[in-house]
Amino acid sequence: MKDIDYWKLCDSLSVHDAALLIIGEDPSDFVGTEKWSYPKPYAAVEKALLAATNSRSVDSWDQQSSEYFDAATDTFVQVGSLTYWLHLNEVNCFFTVLPNKSPQYLDRDNPFYSPKLAAAVNAWLAVTTDSKYQNNGKTIKQNLENWLTSHAADYDLVKDDGEVNKDAISNQVAKVANWGTKGGAPKTPIPDNPSTPLQEPTDEKGELDDLPF
Repeated sequence: MKDIDYWKLCDSLSVHDAALLIIGEDPSDFVGTEKWSYPKPYAAVEKALLAATNSRSVDSWDQQSSEYFDAATDTFVQVGSLTYWLHLNEVNCFFTVLPNKSPQYLDRDNPFYSPKLAAAVNAWLAVTTDSKYQNNGKTIKQNLENWLTSHAADYDLVKDDGEVNKDAISNQVAKVANWGTKGGAPKTPIPDNPSTPLQEPTDEKGELDDLPF
């Protein structure tokens, strides 16, 4: 392993360290270094990360280490949430290994693009990779519905009157993405090896044949 790879053991990182890793730099090499000498992309990434924490797109918390608060060094991000945010923004970097091209069924410019299919796939990816959806006391379906509700506008899951289409979310999209269909109310678990790509769900019993779309 390279020295930089050991940073992958961290569950959380300061915005400062995360930004350096995103641009491919080892934070250890910048201890005591003035920011004016940092690689040029650093400033843009730091600003983007701070904006993402402020909008709650990335889970974060403040941990002031000195008398004066510094947003970059005293704001910490949860790595799982950060990684998911990077995937959404199609950033290929230290935290992510992205395919050369998004699947056609997620390409909005594809003439056969289906918003509900894309919503189901992205909800499944979010709930199976972001730690805030795992072991949180909620069922798989509840976590899927929560993610879909917060992203309803992105996938045409809002009615003409501006109200979230809860029926479509619960009875159509979440039903497709829900892998816990064997009865009971299974809670969303943490994968045994989060770094291992998860396999997409399959419909072994033909349970999706009666969906209303």
